[in-house]
Amino acid sequence: MEDNNTNYFVRTLIVFVCIGIGTLIAYNFFKSEPIGEINSGLIILITFLIVLVLSESFDNFSIGRLMTLNRRIEKKERKNIELERKNSELLNQIISITNNQNQSQNLTSVYGDYYADMKKGSQSKEIDQNVVKELLDSIEDTPLIKEQVDLIKEDLDQRKLPYDSPTDEILIKFLAGTQIALQFEVTHNLIFGSQLTLLKELNSIKPEGLPEKDIHSYVSKVFKQFPNAYKDWGYENYLNFLYSHILILKSEQGKIHITKRGVEFLAWMIRNSKREDNPL
Repeated sequence: MEDNNTNYFVRTLIVFVCIGIGTLIAYNFFKSEPIGEINSGLIILITFLIVLVLSESFDNFSIGRLMTLNRRIEKKERKNIELERKNSELLNQIISITNNQNQSQNLTSVYGDYYADMKKGSQSKEIDQNVVKELLDSIEDTPLIKEQVDLIKEDLDQRKLPYDSPTDEILIKFLAGTQIALQFEVTHNLIFGSQLTLLKELNSIKPEGLPEKDIHSYVSKVFKQFPNAYKDWGYENYLNFLYSHILILKSEQGKIHITKRGVEFLAWMIRNSKREDNPL
């Protein structure tokens, strides 16, 4: 930017004004009574004289600027302090992130990728077929176990989950055995003693089964033996439990037969020393 041209007319006026004010100050100080007294009027004249002299000496001098100078300095100092605080926080965050990255890299370099190493280790292990056979043979291959295994695999197929390793086969078979055992526990806790007796009778004559009229006659005797317990029961109600737990089935010839599950249930009771004297 170019400097402003000097205005000599204004400067001349300021000089005359300064001379006039100086004359008034001198007259007031040396001639007015009491002589040598500094009063408020004299102070005002001196102040005007100083302002005029300074305004002529400096381009941007003003009383307002002098009064606001401290405020601006304080604001800038506060802003500087705030900026320094934010810069310090940002620097600490950067240092923290850098340290975390370095630690992660160091751990990876020292210990390696845990999951990758685990996968490599599992792939490199040789499978002992004798151990696999021993574990699979620990659960008997009954028709019920095979049926339950097929159901589990069918469910895995629907979920698109693989089971192509010996470990998978072992776990599936153990799961099948556990599921059947839990189902038998529930059945044993709910079955009546008379229903157990009927089931054992059907097991003793399998695969012949009993005519439905013989079953009806047996149920009638049970109702007469426990009239209060079976007061509101009917023939179908009594057999529904055995049907729903797939312990018996009705053939096309009208005979009632024990199912494979029913046979397995009775064998499970013997193996686990379950009581056979359930009430009713």
